[in-house]
Amino acid sequence: MVNVMKGRFSLSPERLAYWYFRLNGFLLLENFRLHPDRGSNAVSDVDLLAVRFLHRKELFEDSMEDDPRTYDESAYVTAHLVEVKAGLGRLNQSWLCSDAIERALRALGVCPEDVVPKLAEQLREEGTARRKNAFIQITVVANQCLDDLKYRFISFDDMIELLCCKVPSM
Repeated sequence: MVNVMKGRFSLSPERLAYWYFRLNGFLLLENFRLHPDRGSNAVSDVDLLAVRFLHRKELFEDSMEDDPRTYDESAYVTAHLVEVKAGLGRLNQSWLCSDAIERALRALGVCPEDVVPKLAEQLREEGTARRKNAFIQITVVANQCLDDLKYRFISFDDMIELLCCKVPSM
């Protein structure tokens, strides 16, 4: 386990990412395996599949403000395909050289089958895609990122800072 909380307490990188997205209003699936059409070996996996609806509220009184970097205010649904790395942020090669993104989009169900290839290509090339009222992005969570990373990057330090503001007892 990597101590990403710098002495306060320890969380694995995956748990820190989970709580960051959870406290920003996302519904989550962890270690979402992308299965092939035949056979039992997974094509790849998505560390976190995160979905958030626009009008969500965590508390009725003293509502927690969500990190605006995590969602698109013009989209009814924001979805993240999240890759978590303990060290240097990068995307799994299987996401780039297989149909893993297509499989993730099909499982997510945000668009009809005939639109999946176009959205998947847009996600690979730009890191974001939009389909009507849905905004989808690939997000990499790590200590630091590669200079040429074209996907949304969120550092553990940024997550910790935001979580400490949301939950003052941290």
